[in-house]
Amino acid sequence: MREIPQRQVIFVNKENNIAKQAKNQTIYQINYEKLRSKLPSNLSETASKYGVIKRRRKIQEAPELLVMVMLYATAGLSLRLLSAIASLLGIASVSDEAWRKKLQRCDAWLSHILNDVLPSSRLSKEETVVARNLQIEIVDATNIMQEGKAGDTVRVHTRYSLPGGNIAEAIVADKHSAESIKHFTIEQGHLYIADKVYGKGDNFAHVISHNAHALFRITPSHVSLSMDLRGKEKLDMAARLTETKQDVLDIPCFIRTTSGNRVPVRVIASRLPDGKRAKATKRVKRKASKEQTKNIRTSTFTYAGWVIVITSLSSDYSPHDILKLYNLRWQIELLFKRIKQFFKLKRLKAASMKNSRVIVLTLLILWAISERDLYAFERVLIAKKEDMTRYSTWVCAGFFFHMFKASIMTLVASCYCSAMQYTDNIFFRLQNHRDSRANQDAYAKFFY
Repeated sequence: MREIPQRQVIFVNKENNIAKQAKNQTIYQINYEKLRSKLPSNLSETASKYGVIKRRRKIQEAPELLVMVMLYATAGLSLRLLSAIASLLGIASVSDEAWRKKLQRCDAWLSHILNDVLPSSRLSKEETVVARNLQIEIVDATNIMQEGKAGDTVRVHTRYSLPGGNIAEAIVADKHSAESIKHFTIEQGHLYIADKVYGKGDNFAHVISHNAHALFRITPSHVSLSMDLRGKEKLDMAARLTETKQDVLDIPCFIRTTSGNRVPVRVIASRLPDGKRAKATKRVKRKASKEQTKNIRTSTFTYAGWVIVITSLSSDYSPHDILKLYNLRWQIELLFKRIKQFFKLKRLKAASMKNSRVIVLTLLILWAISERDLYAFERVLIAKKEDMTRYSTWVCAGFFFHMFKASIMTLVASCYCSAMQYTDNIFFRLQNHRDSRANQDAYAKFFY
C-alpha cells in the first residue's frame, strides 16, 4: 500500500516562539498517528473505490477526511466552522458548500468502514447448535429526534447479522419511512427475525419469495390466518389460546397477503410465566389509558399473555428451537440501547436527512472502535486474573468512547494558538454568505 505522507501543520504564535511551535507540532503528530492506528489501514483504497476522493488538490488523504467527518459528527459543528478548522489544520481550503457535497458522498464509504471495524459477537455453543449453521439476520428500527423546535424524526433501519455480529445494513430515513422488511437485501437461505411491527403477510411473503426463511412475532388480530388455502376456515387464535391447557402450541396454517394470496406458515405460541403475564396485562392497560381507549377487547388481554410467532422453518426445528432463535432478536435491542446511552442520542444535530445519515453512520463507527478497545481491555483484565464482576461493561465502554472522541478534539486544540495568524486563509471561511453585520461592526468599533 502507498505510504501516506505525514501532514505538516505550520504552528506559529504571537511571539514567534520556535519551542512552542515544535511542541505543538509534536503533540499534533502524536495524536494524529494514534488516531490513525485505530482506523482501517485500507482507507485510501476504499475512498477511491467509492469515489470519495477524486481531486487531490482539495482533500488529499482519506484518513484526514474521515477525521474531519468524525469531528463534524461529534462536536456539533456547522459546515462553516468545519471549513475553517479544515483550513487551520491544512487539510483542505474549501467552502462550506463544498464540504456539504463531500459529506453526502461519504455515505456508501462510511457504511463500508462500519462493517470493517464492527467487533464480532459470536453465538454461544447452545445457540449455535439451535441455529444449525443458519445465517441469521435480525432486523429492527430505532427513532432519533433532531434538535430544534422544528426538528424531524430520523429513523434508522438496521439489519444485524449473526453469528458474525456486524451491522450488514443501516438505512437512515425520515419518520414517514415505515418499518418494513422490504428496506433490506434478502439473501437466499438466510433466516430473518423481526418483532411484531414486521409481522405482516406481505413481509412474510417477501422473504419467502427470495428463497429465505422468516421468523416474525405477530399480533393475531392484525393478520388473517386460515386453516385452508382458500381462506374459508378462519383460525380463531384467541379461542385456541383460551381453551388450551398446553404451554406451547404449534399450528400449521396459512397467512393472507394484501394481494389475496395465502402463504403456508407455522404459528408457534408460548405461554408467558405468571409474573411476565401480569406485567404484560399492565402494559396493555397503561397503553389504553394513554391513548384514551375505553373498550379493550378480551382477545387483547389473551394475546398479551403469550409470545406468538410465525415461521417458514420446517418441522425439523421444534417449537422450543424456534422460540430460542427468536430470543436472539434482543441482541439488536441491546445494540440500540448501548449506542443511545453512549452517544446521548436522544437528540440528533439538526441537519438534512443526507447529513443526518452521515452523522449516524459516523457515530456507529466510533461506537464500533470503542467496543473493539473494550474487548482488548477485557482480555488484559482476564489475563491478570482480575475479578470481572467488579467492572461494568457499560461504564468501561463509555470511557473508551469518550477517550476516542477526546483524541479527535485534541487535534484541533493542539493548533488553536496559531489561528490568529491565518486571517487570510481561515477567517475568510467564517464570512457570512451575505452582508448582515452593520450593527455588529458598530459594536466592535466601540471597543476597538
